[in-house]
Amino acid sequence: MKVFQTGYQSMPTKKRYSIYVINLDPAVLKHRKFREANPHYDYESSKPCAYVGETELTPDERFKEHKSGYRKPGIGKWHNTYAKNYGRWLCRKQFKKENERGIGSKSKAKKLEAKKAAELRDKGWAVWYN
Repeated sequence: MKVFQTGYQSMPTKKRYSIYVINLDPAVLKHRKFREANPHYDYESSKPCAYVGETELTPDERFKEHKSGYRKPGIGKWHNTYAKNYGRWLCRKQFKKENERGIGSKSKAKKLEAKKAAELRDKGWAVWYN
């Protein structure tokens, strides 16, 4: 837990988590593993492809990390290959509501990530998430 100093005492700051959705170039569909994760995707529909993730950074900061392939040492995996190679932009409309409410724990963020991925698949999107 991070701590900041006041004039009188040290107070812990609470981590805040977010989910995010990255629009992926449809060329990602050339990867067998991505296609297998989306067996009901209708290739004739032109529905979007997306990567869904969760982070304690802002969605913009995390998107930049994916695209650059760089992440501070000790934080974890640097990037998702699909997000790095095929990520085009953040689909802000798809995660705004969840993040406005605030996500107070990593476990809740992981659940919302899976829920958002399922929601997008139900809409016909091809989705990857961890």
